[in-house]
Amino acid sequence: MSITIYVLHIVASAGARVVMTRLHVPPSPALYLSARTAIGVAAPMLAHVALERANALFWLGLAPPPAGSWPNLNQHRIAANCDEDRLARFWRGRGARLHVGDDVA
Repeated sequence: MSITIYVLHIVASAGARVVMTRLHVPPSPALYLSARTAIGVAAPMLAHVALERANALFWLGLAPPPAGSWPNLNQHRIAANCDEDRLARFWRGRGARLHVGDDVA
């Protein structure tokens, strides 16, 4: 939730200032500071809960991906029954240099 507050507190606080100005709230520093601080924290918290229920936090970059949603990055090797030595022999047989010191077979 902290990243959501960090990202959205600027928008919420600025929005609170605009609303307070349009409602002709007297420009009292203590009033503006306390109201904008409360809204700057509470509005992003409410947004976080709403986005969490809509499963939109990850897509907006506000949370890591849900557990088990991304496949294992090595899954293609497991599925193809390959290992790194086998892949290295495959590419060396085609003249590829895998490392600077490799001899081309």
